[in-house]
Amino acid sequence: MYRTAFSIGPLFSVASRWLPPLVAHGRGVCTIALAIVFASLFGSMGVAQTTDGQRMTKEFIPGEAIAMFQVHPQAILQDPALRLAPIEVISASGKHHVGVDPVDILAVRVVIGMPGPGGPEFGAVVTLEKPLEIESLNDKVIDRTSKREVDGKTYYSIPDSPPNAVLHQISPTQWIVGTEYFVTRMLSDQITDGPLAHLTSQTVDNGQAQALIVVEPIRPILSGFVNQALLQAPEELQDLSRLPELLDSIELRYTAKTGFAGDMTLNASDDVSAEEMELVIEKTRLYGRDSMLESIPLLLNEEGPVADSMRAYGVRLVNTLFDMIRPQAKGRSIVINTSDIQVDVASASILVGLLLPAVQAAREAARRMSCQGHLKQFALAVHNYHSVHKKLPSNISDKEGKPLLSWRVSLLPYLEENELYSQFRLDEPWDSAHNRPLAQRMPELFVCPSSPQIPGKTAYQVPLGKGLSMLADNPLRFRDIIDGTSNTVMIVETSPEWAVDWTAPDDWTYDADEPLAGLGGHHPGGFHVAMFDGSVRFVTLAIDPTLWYQLLTRAGREVIEGF
Repeated sequence: MYRTAFSIGPLFSVASRWLPPLVAHGRGVCTIALAIVFASLFGSMGVAQTTDGQRMTKEFIPGEAIAMFQVHPQAILQDPALRLAPIEVISASGKHHVGVDPVDILAVRVVIGMPGPGGPEFGAVVTLEKPLEIESLNDKVIDRTSKREVDGKTYYSIPDSPPNAVLHQISPTQWIVGTEYFVTRMLSDQITDGPLAHLTSQTVDNGQAQALIVVEPIRPILSGFVNQALLQAPEELQDLSRLPELLDSIELRYTAKTGFAGDMTLNASDDVSAEEMELVIEKTRLYGRDSMLESIPLLLNEEGPVADSMRAYGVRLVNTLFDMIRPQAKGRSIVINTSDIQVDVASASILVGLLLPAVQAAREAARRMSCQGHLKQFALAVHNYHSVHKKLPSNISDKEGKPLLSWRVSLLPYLEENELYSQFRLDEPWDSAHNRPLAQRMPELFVCPSSPQIPGKTAYQVPLGKGLSMLADNPLRFRDIIDGTSNTVMIVETSPEWAVDWTAPDDWTYDADEPLAGLGGHHPGGFHVAMFDGSVRFVTLAIDPTLWYQLLTRAGREVIEGF
């Protein structure tokens, strides 16, 4: 077994991922699923009556099934622990959208098969406390005119849903909905036991919510998914790619008898696989713990007794939480038992509240560093361009000197964008029928990480004005930067509102009346500039206007002080 705590967050995440596709494929299926979703979400919030010791039946599980999810909505929704939950809203929504009160649902069993040409095959059996007549169902759920008989069973289509979605009444208190092929397989008298049916019959029903998955049929798919997810993962996590080969089945359970806890059981195919799986999980657990411990000082860079106490609490909380999920090998299973440990959610929430400003500050610091990196690459590209062409880059112009394309396009070969550069027609303007579509292929380097992305727009511009920047009537060289490359601004970071089409020969124009107009907005308090020496600096919006102008001129012969 492998057990770990979970609550409403992950379930809500799953719902938010799967509900949009359901809506896209048909409102009928979505409305039928509404009561199930509500019950599933709130099933992770309270204690439910259990049927400990009673094994689940293998009813409705064909041999080709790969996963089964079962939940008991009534037991969950009627629990006193949910006295503050919006039960009335859930009840009314179920009645309005489906015609069924979720409180009357005793059990929902969802069975999933291998994906077919038309998508995943599935069926959901809903067992009610009271008989439900077909007339009670909402018209959005059932197309009564589509009634047809197949092998002595009556099926109905579902409005605004895929053509293979059907609804069938098994008995006065039991209905099934799903893809037609899989529904007929679930109802077949000729069902043959498969690995999932066998696993289900050996599993105790906890009376709340649980899921079972057999790995063998989906091993190649699971391996591909895990390997793809690990492409950008640290080296310490790469051993997780072995899990699909080691696993035989997965069991998920929710139990709230002793607090917000859950069980995940990872069953290995043999003893050797179980030992290797334990090592992989333990290595991952330790990496997660150490990574969180290392981040605490970074999130709290303040000094003093209060900051010290927050760091100490963070360390204690992280160590406690990770101690709760320590794996133990038991036969061919890996066990992490949290059922007897109460997670103090309130305390954890307090820590989150205390750390949130620090986390936001850390994120902004990371974005600033990334933005600085972008400008450094621009500066390096300018230097490389100068080394090759013996001049600074300029706008691409026609024979009469009319600018056609930006200096940013000239730099593409020096930013590892040769392929994109070769697509431009350099004798046509940036907005020609050929060149205009290329603007949508703007490299990520041209975007400040802190700015809202505007397709084809960049905030990285050169300052325009008499005696400013590297753009001039005649080509310039570094030797023309008389004020010194470390004292002269080469590229500025404008506000999002002043962003320009990156391929257009447009840039930021200096205004003596409003010398800082259009600058800043990406980072609190100021903006970045790249100097001609290749360095990147952060300029505050409180900079002296005279000093700012002196930094912009390339040959003003000023003495720069205080920067």
